[in-house]
Formats: sequence, structure tokens, C-alpha cells
Amino acid sequence: MASIIGVQELQHTNGTSAATIDSDGRVTLGTPVYGHFYNSSAAAGLGSIATLVKLNLNATYKQSGGFTLANNEVTVPMTGIYRWSVGIQLNNTVARRAVSFVLYKDGVLDTQNQFNHFAFPYVSGVTHNQLTVSNLISCTAGQDISLYLREYDNNNMTVRVDNFTMDFIG
Repeated sequence: MASIIGVQELQHTNGTSAATIDSDGRVTLGTPVYGHFYNSSAAAGLGSIATLVKLNLNATYKQSGGFTLANNEVTVPMTGIYRWSVGIQLNNTVARRAVSFVLYKDGVLDTQNQFNHFAFPYVSGVTHNQLTVSNLISCTAGQDISLYLREYDNNNMTVRVDNFTMDFIG
């Protein structure tokens, strides 16, 4: 015996739409959880020490709501898995720069989100390299995510976060 239930919209008990189903059977979910952040300030110097430096993240391009941005940290609104990506401008004047990028959760290095990069100049003078990384991160609601970078060659360089995005995927 087969059963058919005719539904056009699923709602939370407070009346918020969770999903709609159109006449062709396509499901449209409620508002996705996403955030796109960046550094609106000038590029910052890392200095010449090989320690992790917290990167500036101080502006919101667009978000669906729920994320908070304060003290160069993004607070996630929901527990679950997030897909994140980052684009960082690296400005250097020497032959090669070795850098390491990591994410922190609540002030603790997340060992699943550590990456290394080499920046090479293409012409003499300042070179603008772009470090782009993406991965998944598991978070609980209210956790603070921050970005850190380390430069290994003991020379000064400047960096700037061009974009940092987080999308809740489940």
C-alpha cells in the first residue's frame, strides 16, 4: 500500500519556512548559513620572527545572519561542518618566502587546518602573491574562528586577508 502526502512547505513551529517544494518537485531550503569577511585595512607587516601572527579580519562583505565578527574572529552560529576558504595577499621583496597558515578555534590551533606555502617573486621589487586555501572545519555553535600566519625566512613581509568565507554544510 502506497501513501502520498501533499506538501508545499515545511515550517518550524514558530512559522519560519524550512523548505518549499515547487510544482516540479524541486526543494528549496530556507536561508543558507554563510558569511564573507575581509580586512578593510592596509596590509600589515608580519615582522621578522617565525611565530604565528593573528591576521586582521575586520569587515563583513555579506552574510546570511548569525555570524558575529569581533576582535578579528568570526563566531559561528550553528553546530556542524563548515566549508571555508581564504585568499591572502602576500607582499614580499626577496627570492622566496615560506609561510604557514592555520585556523584557530577558541584560541587553540586546529591541527586539521594547517597549510604551508612558498611565495616567489616574478619580477624585481615587491611581489604580490595570493595564498588561497579551502577545507572543512567542525564547529560547535558560538566557537570563535581566527586566522594566523607565520613567515619562516626572517625577513619582513606584509599580508592582507582579501576574503574569508564560511558556509554551513551540515
